[in-house]
Amino acid sequence: SSDQQDNNYENNETTSSSRWAYDAGSLIEKGSLVVSKVESTLGCHDLNQPYFHKAIVLVLDHDEEFTKGILLNRPTNLDLTDQDIIYLDDDGTPLTSGTDEDQQQGTISPSASNSWRMSFGGDIAGLFSDKPVIVCLHNITTDLGRSVSDVIVKDVLVTSHNGARSLVEAGDATTEDFFTFYGFCGWDP
Repeated sequence: SSDQQDNNYENNETTSSSRWAYDAGSLIEKGSLVVSKVESTLGCHDLNQPYFHKAIVLVLDHDEEFTKGILLNRPTNLDLTDQDIIYLDDDGTPLTSGTDEDQQQGTISPSASNSWRMSFGGDIAGLFSDKPVIVCLHNITTDLGRSVSDVIVKDVLVTSHNGARSLVEAGDATTEDFFTFYGFCGWDP
């Protein structure tokens, strides 16, 4: 009954049907949104990872070995231009135009006029790691947009920073068409 659910809620004994708008059980898949819940007796998630407190994670990939996602609600005041983002080869030598393949093909050149508003996507492969990962969410469904991206859910696609740059260079998008994240989060199932 409704009175019983109210009493359970007040006593912190909620049932799964009263806690969730949609009870998915233990199902996690690409495109799932995961909301973190405070578990600590200290009143915060973890003193070493405070960015997970009340975080909303979009799952980008999930299999039996690892789940990868990005924090959707951790914006920053960081704007980077293409020239600020430097890619390194395996020896640590700066590449002038993205990945080795991009450099060999000469397909993408950095632009000082492209400014990317960055959000914190997670603590793995962030800006200061040896191999930073920049992930861009978008809804660009041109042929090029689909070829450089993976579909997460209907009308939500993800691409690399270089994929996003190629869409801007081709005139299919502007930098404002992307939600750009540095780093990602992940966990074992």
